[in-house]
Order: sequence, then structure tokens, then C-alpha cells
Amino acid sequence: MLYVGLHFHGYQPPTQPDETIETIFKESYDPVISLLGKTNEVFLSLDIAKSLGERLPHWFILKIAQLVYDGKIELVNTAAYHYLLPLVPSRIALRQLNLNLEFYDKFLPDYKNGVFLPEMAFSPELIPIVKASGSSWLIADDDAFAKTNCDKSPERCVPQNWIPTISQCGIFLRSRFWSNRISRAQYDRGNNFAQELIEAQYQWRKACDISGESYIIFSINLETIGHHHKNAVEEFLTPFYKEIRHQNNQCSIAPLDFIFSRFEKRPISRYSLPPNSWSTEDLSIPFPLWDHPNNPLHNLWNEFVKKTFEIAPEKPDLELQTLLDKAFYSCSPWHYSHGNLDIAAWCLPYFEKIAGFLAFDKKSFELQKIYEKMKDLTSEKI
Repeated sequence: MLYVGLHFHGYQPPTQPDETIETIFKESYDPVISLLGKTNEVFLSLDIAKSLGERLPHWFILKIAQLVYDGKIELVNTAAYHYLLPLVPSRIALRQLNLNLEFYDKFLPDYKNGVFLPEMAFSPELIPIVKASGSSWLIADDDAFAKTNCDKSPERCVPQNWIPTISQCGIFLRSRFWSNRISRAQYDRGNNFAQELIEAQYQWRKACDISGESYIIFSINLETIGHHHKNAVEEFLTPFYKEIRHQNNQCSIAPLDFIFSRFEKRPISRYSLPPNSWSTEDLSIPFPLWDHPNNPLHNLWNEFVKKTFEIAPEKPDLELQTLLDKAFYSCSPWHYSHGNLDIAAWCLPYFEKIAGFLAFDKKSFELQKIYEKMKDLTSEKI
């Protein structure tokens, strides 16, 4: 039996225009979630960042809650405002995870056991933070593990019949190959994709001389289905589910927590999985779209973050705390990496307010200078 962990990541930045969220909701969120209510045999794992969840219709959140109760959705935790967790202080990373749990506690029942790291940005230093938030496992990309541990093809290197652990925290290694095929619409129809997957798993077992059960993890952005790829609900997701049901003697979509409980856990060295993200190619630059040494905005952005948390009071007032919780979402450096200067600049009003709140010593003056440089960079032509 092959168990498929099908995980979707639900997130929008706090600066996303309302009309854009409304469009994505109509094209993606509502159709995907509505599909779950049409049959008892459809299931997915889902995280919802607070920055998106607090802007969704209340009736829709209640609909998700009912599907959780009905056993059709498994909730996974994430960072509330999508901070790239390896690049912020540990206490801030933990606060982001706990803020999202507080959001879940208000509306969504039966939260289980795991964490999706924004942008799949992993560092071994996050392990104790994930555990401190109450979770037993996290999802990371498999490419860095494959590159670090062998020179064979990833499918020969990445475990699919046991689960790696670091300091007793499980690591689900998401298949970059199969997930990217979904996110890039590299398929004919979902039923053919499912058949390819089952055949590939058979060949993997044969090549590795493995019998018995195995698993594979997919993880993509929820908006991919229906928004980025307009017909993906009809052409991919629906026939994919149908084919998996048809092949139920060989394959089943299962909760990640179920997979975690079912398979053997084996400790690995923290050096077996170096810092990386789902966009990492060169392991010497683990977070290339957010912390590239040759990217001027990245350097300024991360310096601003570092100095802010050095001088911010431990117990800021509500307005400042809200800014500190929302301002450093990962989209701005990502968009600058892709030349989208106008979108990268959406965060700058937050930065300006933070610099104003903290204007009481020399370091805060440096914040203002960094903000001005970022403002200049995002107004240039690339």
C-alpha cells in the first residue's frame, strides 16, 4: 500500500488587496474545499496562515471546521504571518507558530501534530522551536537531503518507508519532483498522474528491493489549484481523487499524522539535512530568494529585521506588537528577487511605522536609514 500525504498551504500576505483575495477565493479556495463536501472519499491536509484566515468569510472558516470534524481535512500549523523562520530570532519564530495556534483555537477544531514551515525554509535550529509549539513533526523539502546523503537520484536516497527524526522531531521529506509537477501543471489529467505515481512507486520498491508499505508527501500552495492553473480542480484534482479511489487496493490518501504514527522513525544527524527551502538549488545559499548575499534588498531587509528585534521592548504596546507580528512576511524579498518592485514595496509602510515607534536611540536612527535605502531600491528600474 502506498500512502499519499496531500498537503495544501493556504496563505496570503497581510498587504494583499481585498479584491485579489476575493478572486483567489472564488477560483481556488472555495472550489477546492467544496469538492471535499461532495464525497466521503476525498481528503487533504491543510494549513491556513492567520494572515489569510482572518480575511476569509466567517462561514467559510466554519465550513472548514465542519470538514475537520467530519475527518475530511487534517489541520497542520504554520507561521501566522509567514515569516521565514530561520531568519528571525527563536522567540519570534515560536511566537509566529503560537499566534497561528491561537487563531486555530478560536475557529478550527482538532488541530493535530505538525508544522509547515513557510517557503519550506528549514534549519536544524528550528527543531526545538517546533517541539516547543507542541508539534511532533514538520515538512521539509527532500532535495537537500538527497544532495547531502548520496549521489544517486533522489528517489533512491529519500526514505519512503521510514521517517527521519532529528532530536525526536519527525521530518516529512516532501517530494520536490512530484510536487513541482503539480505546481507547474506538468500532467495530462489527474488520473494519468495518479497512475504514473503508482507505477513509479512500484519501480522504486523494485529498485530498492523494498516490500511492504510506503508513503510519499506532496505539498503545494493551495492557490495553485484553480487560480494559477484555472482548470486544475476539474482537470487534476477531481480525476486524481477518482483514480486513487479506483486504485484503493494499492494507494490511499492519508493524514500526515496517520503516516507519522504508522511508519518506523529513525534518528539522523542534524548535518544530514542542512538549511534549505523549496527554492534552494545551491546549498551554500540556503535561502536564495530571501537571503542572497548579492541581493541588495535582502541585505537591507535582514539587517532591518535584526536591528528591530534587538531594540524593540520585550512587551511592546498593542500597535507596535501588531506591526512586529505582521511586517516581516516573506513575500517582499521574494518579489524583489523576481523583479516585482512595486509588490516588494508593499511592506514599507510597516517598516516606516516601526522605525518611528523605535526612534529613541542611535540604532533606531540606523533603522530609518535602512528604510530609506529600501525605499530607493524599490523605486528603481530593473
